[in-house]
Amino acid sequence: MIGTGFPVGGSFETDGPIGAIALYRVLERLGYEPIFGCAPPISKVLAGGFRTLEVPILSWAATEPVVKSALADIRPALIVSIERPGWPGRPLLQHARQDISDALAKFDLFFKRCGCPTIAVGDGGNEIGMGNVYAEVSQLNIIPSVTTATSWSSPP
Repeated sequence: MIGTGFPVGGSFETDGPIGAIALYRVLERLGYEPIFGCAPPISKVLAGGFRTLEVPILSWAATEPVVKSALADIRPALIVSIERPGWPGRPLLQHARQDISDALAKFDLFFKRCGCPTIAVGDGGNEIGMGNVYAEVSQLNIIPSVTTATSWSSPP
């Protein structure tokens, strides 16, 4: 499962989806069955050409059963987040300092509930996975994400 799409002004940043699409296509060619997990509007765009799970924009409590059901149905072997905002308590667009909490699907819950390895890619400190380097990014003038990703060695 690949999560992407950082909401910006009713649309989304474009650096994450480009990398996510490249990863999706590589995994597909290797014989895997990737699926995007993302919220509108990016979910609507990707659904035209890719397997996509639309993660609704709901409260944390309302998202829990959605995540539980999706994990049971999909049974991902790996979850990757590419440029997905992570939860620091108040997700902000870094430069505008705009609170975007109401525009976020709670993709962090997949990382917390999955029981499989997770990988996260981000560049601003407020993305999923930045909890792994929280001590470092909290020194910056941002509100960093606390959501972590796992690390692991090659499968046995």
